[in-house]
Amino acid sequence: QAMGGAMSVTGEEGRAPARMGLPMGDLAGGMFGAFAVAGALFRRERTGQGGVIDLSLLDAQVSLLTYLAQYFWTDGKVPGPMGSGHSSVVPYQALQTRDGYLIVAVFAEKFWGLFSRALGKSEWERDPRFATNADRVRNRQALIPLIEEIFKGRTTKEWLDTLHREGVPAAPIHQVDQVLVDPQVLLRKMVASLQHPNLGRLPTLGSPIKVDGHMEVPLAPPPQLGEHTQEILTKLLGYTQAQIDSLRGNGAIA
Repeated sequence: QAMGGAMSVTGEEGRAPARMGLPMGDLAGGMFGAFAVAGALFRRERTGQGGVIDLSLLDAQVSLLTYLAQYFWTDGKVPGPMGSGHSSVVPYQALQTRDGYLIVAVFAEKFWGLFSRALGKSEWERDPRFATNADRVRNRQALIPLIEEIFKGRTTKEWLDTLHREGVPAAPIHQVDQVLVDPQVLLRKMVASLQHPNLGRLPTLGSPIKVDGHMEVPLAPPPQLGEHTQEILTKLLGYTQAQIDSLRGNGAIA
């Protein structure tokens, strides 16, 4: 995150760089690794050729810069932290309500009028400072404080009801415990369980990949220490039982 630029664009403007709440470099590296293995297997199936996969966590993190790198190459300006705001869309950020926070995403011009009317500020549609997204980006410092003040007057639920009724993209900002009981999360089977040989049944996250309508993917616990040693040494590496006994006797394997 530090070397790959992620920390430099995370956090609030004028504050110290912040680490992202999730280890995105590690997670992205794992996902890219899975993609690479799948691609290599497909290539082997089609051509009979194997391949050596070279993947680094830094490469994975740098690839996630996406449009931020393009912004820099286009105008030479170094991107920095913007809190929850978006560098090229306004308003697209978290907003504090009377009892919590929500996020709004006015990412298309058609939503600006709907958003303005939801706030009781239809005159903003005709205000030349805010008429287009480009105008709103230029005048972000004038617009956002006005929006923030309005949102503090009602609860998160009240605002979400109003915004959704008008068709404005908006969502609550859930904490982890709220995510795990969210109806949509449960409907999509993203909360599951697995049977552990020592600890019994444990809660775990489901798979986001649904294939042919199957919502539940068979889950297995992580292998215990040495669980597959015998199988790997004999079936994959061709060791004899005498060789395995020697390794075990020398303490090389459990």
